Amino acid sequence: MAQGKEPTEKIRNRARKSKLIAVLLGIFISPLAYVYIGKWTWAIVNFLTVNFALTGFVIVPIHTYVSISGAQREVSH
Repeated sequence: MAQGKEPTEKIRNRARKSKLIAVLLGIFISPLAYVYIGKWTWAIVNFLTVNFALTGFVIVPIHTYVSISGAQREVSH
């Protein structure tokens, strides 16, 4: 495993997640969207910076959607 690269099992787990649920969580409770896709560090940063009250409702849904899409592409290769 290369440095900075996620373990394959984490990527597979993220690829199985629903994009719709991640986007809805991102809009309404953004830290939970990161928890849902297994990105705990981002969830903590999002919560501590109060990002969920400012721009999180726009950025988090996009970020989680792209993260799941990337994991699905990586698993399919």
